[in-house]
Amino acid sequence: MYIPYMKIGEIIAYKNKDLTENYNADNNYYKNQFTNSNIITAESSEEKNINTRNDKKNNIKMILGILWAIGGAVALCILSFKFISFRKDMKEAIKAGDYKGYIIKKHDIYGLPAVFGILKPIIYVPYDFEEWGNENQRDMILLHEYTHIKRGDHIIRLFSMIILCVYWWNPLVWISVKLLHGDIEM
Repeated sequence: MYIPYMKIGEIIAYKNKDLTENYNADNNYYKNQFTNSNIITAESSEEKNINTRNDKKNNIKMILGILWAIGGAVALCILSFKFISFRKDMKEAIKAGDYKGYIIKKHDIYGLPAVFGILKPIIYVPYDFEEWGNENQRDMILLHEYTHIKRGDHIIRLFSMIILCVYWWNPLVWISVKLLHGDIEM
């Protein structure tokens, strides 16, 4: 006869004619009443497979989380390096005047006008800016850069780059940021 016996998460069935025979009260085991061949555990192979699958899923999630963090840190380091490098290059720029309350500085690093700075944005123009077209065209270029400041495009660019650092693995974010930067210039 098989009698079920509950033992911390397992159901053990064993063969026994007399439950009182050879009971060892010190260690709560039955002596000589059942052997290892008579023990049947209730934990099925399906439950073991589920536990193994859950462990594998947790390991994969952990590995993906680590890869995401490493990728984000690398992207943030690259962004920071570019920001520091650009800032260092722009310190060599020479003040050339102001436009509607914003400082204009001349530089010869990128050859194009740009706005840089968060709290006090500065308009940067190339050294040969005075030779570009006529006075009206130069005013239009400065107005274009001034419009970037008024719309907060320099801040939007910064946030877009931070979002890119967080979602570096998603190609749609890369495309969106590229399109956003193109739209900002219109």
